[in-house]
Amino acid sequence: MSQFLVTEMRAASELVGSSVRASVARLECDALILSGGLDTSIISYLASGRGMNAYTVYYQEAPGPDVDYARRVADEAGFHHRVIGFSYGDYIEAASVVARVMNSFDPMEIRNSAPVLIALRNARSDGCIHVATGDGSDELFAGYSYLFSKEPASLRVALEHLWKVMRFSAVPLGATMGLNVESPYLDAEVKEAAFHVHPSLLVGVNPLTGAVTGKFVLRKAFESLLPADIVWRKKAPIEEGCGSTSIPGVIELKVSDAEFQEKSSKYLEEEGVRLRGKEHLVYYEIYRAVNGPPKKAGQGRSCPGCGSSVPAGSNFCTVCGAYPV
Repeated sequence: MSQFLVTEMRAASELVGSSVRASVARLECDALILSGGLDTSIISYLASGRGMNAYTVYYQEAPGPDVDYARRVADEAGFHHRVIGFSYGDYIEAASVVARVMNSFDPMEIRNSAPVLIALRNARSDGCIHVATGDGSDELFAGYSYLFSKEPASLRVALEHLWKVMRFSAVPLGATMGLNVESPYLDAEVKEAAFHVHPSLLVGVNPLTGAVTGKFVLRKAFESLLPADIVWRKKAPIEEGCGSTSIPGVIELKVSDAEFQEKSSKYLEEEGVRLRGKEHLVYYEIYRAVNGPPKKAGQGRSCPGCGSSVPAGSNFCTVCGAYPV
């Protein structure tokens, strides 16, 4: 890194760090959905000593890496930590709520949001009413791997698009049970700081592994606060961190090839819905049970996968998950 970039990185990390610290200081939450990844760990270390509740969920049949990291972070932050295992049945029941509230049978949406709903339910059952998440950090600071290879100018364009379309299921899911859900990263001061960071400072090399990583400026901002293996931890999506990536394999065994062929042909012919696999079929049947078949687009673009309206400027269908549209 050139001396110029070193100076720029120092200034940017100070700006980002101070904005996140101020946002967490303003946070009035009694609970945190804790994965033990970079984003929620930063919140935890900054909120250390507040005595908050923390909730970590995992799929009982194939727990992901979140549990061990989260236990360590919660212990160091002095949180009241609950680790909750969920069954396949718990997951499918939660998927029904996600399908209804989010109007979606997109597998990625379900796999990520069903565990969040389970965590939120446990927080609510404990009497919590204000819950924090780490949402928004990946969108603001280039946490997604598909962004890493982009040149600064095109990275900026991609991020600006994300800033316009980003949505987070925890907020509407929490609202269904009277929970107020918020993220320090979506605070106006943090977003303003992110907008002023040059894209070249968002992606860099992980000093522990040599791999390219996103959120580089955020990691540098809290490098002295968090343990190195946490501040440089590779991003694990919720589905990977909690183990719900194993669910498709379970569904593969539960739905026969013949059943999939019969039902997918039927739904394509009768409802214009193109199902991409057995998991998609299961979620679609959950979706249509609570919402009915997708509403077809009137004016504007329609999704080739399900016929739903696709917002102008978007190349992704939030209903069925078709991409690119």
